[in-house]
Amino acid sequence: MIVLSPLYSDTLRLQFPFIVIGALLAVAVAALMNPRDRWIVLASATLSGVGLAIYAMWGMSGYDSISPVAFIMRLAVAVVFLFAFYFSMKTLRAFMMQQIGKKETIDEFEEDDVKIEQEMLERERKFQDKKYLGR
Repeated sequence: MIVLSPLYSDTLRLQFPFIVIGALLAVAVAALMNPRDRWIVLASATLSGVGLAIYAMWGMSGYDSISPVAFIMRLAVAVVFLFAFYFSMKTLRAFMMQQIGKKETIDEFEEDDVKIEQEMLERERKFQDKKYLGR
């Protein structure tokens, strides 16, 4: 954001302080990111969502009045915020589902599969019993 701001800013003197503050907030939240702390995850999702909305609207609103380079740079920053928003929301979802700190296992659904298989075998056995008894 800071390095490329001269390429996409309309009035750099007015917008640069906001760009610097936004970049510092993004870096601070990223540095504090801890998937076990709900407030940091929520702050990350909020900051990335707000950054995405600001840069996407800023790029689209100036589409016909700015240079193509400025348009692409604004949308590039919006895409970076989009990825940050996606991964923040995934972490927030895992936190809400209490999956943080649990190891992923291949046999996560094995218990359900075993129960279903047992029920199917029981139904097949009952069907075979009725078939033989009915003859």
